[in-house]
Amino acid sequence: MKIFIIITAIIMGAVPVFGEEYACQKSRTLFTPVVEFTNKNGDKKILFVGMIHQGPQAYFRRALKRISDWTSNSPDRTLVLSEFFACNGTVVQASDSSPISLEAFRELSSKKIDELKSVDQSRFKALLGSSLGNASCVSDVGGRLDRPSYLVARNQRSCRMAREAGIACQWEEFQVESIKLKEMSGDLKLQTLSAAIQWLASTMYVSFPISGEATDADFENLSNLNRKLIVDTRNEDLVFQTLAALRQNDRIILPWGDAHLPGVRSILVGLGYSETPLTPIRYGSPSDFTVESRFSRAFERSVDAASNHVHLCN
Repeated sequence: MKIFIIITAIIMGAVPVFGEEYACQKSRTLFTPVVEFTNKNGDKKILFVGMIHQGPQAYFRRALKRISDWTSNSPDRTLVLSEFFACNGTVVQASDSSPISLEAFRELSSKKIDELKSVDQSRFKALLGSSLGNASCVSDVGGRLDRPSYLVARNQRSCRMAREAGIACQWEEFQVESIKLKEMSGDLKLQTLSAAIQWLASTMYVSFPISGEATDADFENLSNLNRKLIVDTRNEDLVFQTLAALRQNDRIILPWGDAHLPGVRSILVGLGYSETPLTPIRYGSPSDFTVESRFSRAFERSVDAASNHVHLCN
């Protein structure tokens, strides 16, 4: 029997990942992207604020100030859309105690996202049997949204580890009400999706046993599905919700993880929006952290590593 879990979040003390599409570097300082999208008529704007979810407190203050400055002329016509998975009631999850059969695991992990969206619910539940559990929907860090209990536990753990490492986390520091803006859920709502997709979402955060010897190829299939769900499916849903929200608002702000930028950009530009890169937000440099900080040396390594693949800021 194997225990399998996909880790998608940055583990504090490990090196943050900066993709060349997202962050930029000047000297030994890293920055995160800010991009403005404008519709053809010029009367509707979207601000994508690429966020790293853990970092210096000052970074989150700078991000909030950038948003506040951008909305200073029309705060009453501006809306912030939050990020992640939201739910109400209960959703299904992978069981952390009853093993899923190797046959069921392979059948599910070999499917495409669109196939999982349409899997018959009774067939799916019969396939997994006791290896299928339930997650309650509880208030997340900050108390603004209900999310699956396994995800809230991950966010709480992430924030605790961030504090121990001498840094901050977005869920505690990035409170948009402090700059008097309206916020609405831009989260992918799990209860609107099939039980199979709910199960898939949980496999990113829940350790689950598999009976039998799954291969590396089996795990890679599941990893690919999760990447499609956490980035592509959420991007499509986010843009749909953004365009719907623009009917009642002139400006929408997306303070999302920076890895979502390429997909969001592709969809919006394809819909005729023009793109204007704005001055990026200073994330930090090694000198921002005290020697005692557990994050200090890890961040030094990330800056060194970034020199090899992160483009220079304009």
